Amino acid sequence: MKKRRLVFALVGSLVLLSAAVVVLVDSLRYDPDQAPSPRADGYTAQIGGELPMTWPTFKNVTKWSDIVVLGEVPATSSELAPCCNSMATRVATHFPNSPGPTFLVETITLSVQSAYKGSAPAVLTIKTPKPGGTVGMSGDEEIELMDFQVGRQYVLFLVERDGHHVVQGVSKGMWAVDGDVATLVGTGESFSPAQLREKVEAESR
Repeated sequence: MKKRRLVFALVGSLVLLSAAVVVLVDSLRYDPDQAPSPRADGYTAQIGGELPMTWPTFKNVTKWSDIVVLGEVPATSSELAPCCNSMATRVATHFPNSPGPTFLVETITLSVQSAYKGSAPAVLTIKTPKPGGTVGMSGDEEIELMDFQVGRQYVLFLVERDGHHVVQGVSKGMWAVDGDVATLVGTGESFSPAQLREKVEAESR
């Protein structure tokens, strides 16, 4: 009887071990470009949303964006905003006299010149964590890259929030335009604005 139980236990252990190996091998072969690309929220979750569950590839950032636009920045402003972390909300609720944690938010006015995906009004309001601010798990290094310059053109991949937009995938959704060259912020990857539009249109089909 004891031998039979031991055999059953060994067989069960081997089955579980085999299943674990299959899952591990399958995860190592994971290709984010072949994964399903449902609508998802970008790293700018601290202004409303969730952290992404897959890598922000160009394909995913395009599919997850509500609109993709080319525009110029005529003005920016910044202010302190309360952190929307759920723990901070609970602390503020139980200790109403405590100011609670805050972070810097930059508000960008964008004059839209062309829409690469979707439709957009002539002027958009965009909010993003300001460089140097504390932004949860998305990291200050990534946020430091998102320094909008007044008078400069950008191609932006945007998600709509409550009365404003946020940049999808943080800097993965921000291309700085200089003449006939659009460069992905922080990487050096570049296309002409026309080529970038073609890529967006191809991934949006």
